[in-house]
Amino acid sequence: MKKTVAILDDDKVFVNLLKGLLEQWFEKESQEFVIDGFVRAEEFESAETIYDLVFMDIVLPEDNGIDLFERLQQTGRVREVIYVSAHDRNVFQVFGSRPIAYIRKAFLETDLERAMRLYEEHIRKSKVYIMEGKKVHCFYPDEIMYLQSNKHYIEFYMGDGGRFLIRGKMDDMERALKGYGYIRIHASYLVNVKYIKCVEKNHVQLNNFHCCRVSMKYKKEVYKRFCGGE
Repeated sequence: MKKTVAILDDDKVFVNLLKGLLEQWFEKESQEFVIDGFVRAEEFESAETIYDLVFMDIVLPEDNGIDLFERLQQTGRVREVIYVSAHDRNVFQVFGSRPIAYIRKAFLETDLERAMRLYEEHIRKSKVYIMEGKKVHCFYPDEIMYLQSNKHYIEFYMGDGGRFLIRGKMDDMERALKGYGYIRIHASYLVNVKYIKCVEKNHVQLNNFHCCRVSMKYKKEVYKRFCGGE
């Protein structure tokens, strides 16, 4: 699955340098990727993409990088962060938001290699295991677009177009996927926010243009998370 990466730093030269190094890294690892660079916080905030990984400068002209990441993480817009700074003293500020790593600009290449290895290790450990009788289903949370329940079964719709069916309850699936960027929009639907294209009156539209109904029970939470209100 294609990784979505953002870089936010007010130094455009640095953004382009880091972007080039990341492109080399993903190509070396044979991974598909999209990398977007931003020099202004407001441009980053208004982007429609949900990012798997953000490289965030801590000191920004119009905002604090740590506060900005934490705000966007609460909405499901960003997943993981690697902080970047020209000053070693800033390292003590970042621990509360649980970053993957901290990169010093003066040691960019060596710190980046270490940071990306830590990120890959984090992803490997993030696999979800779901029991179905004696069978164990194992997958990465980002691989799932949404889940739909039908009586005693749950159908998994995957981001690559695949699908499979297991016996289970939606409440159990919701608990198993808690903290991985999913939102309950209906008794029968649990959706990965990464794949939500837009939220409309009574449904969400996904990246594949499929629409899932939002029930009254969950409508307030959905609108609060994506629209900033009811």
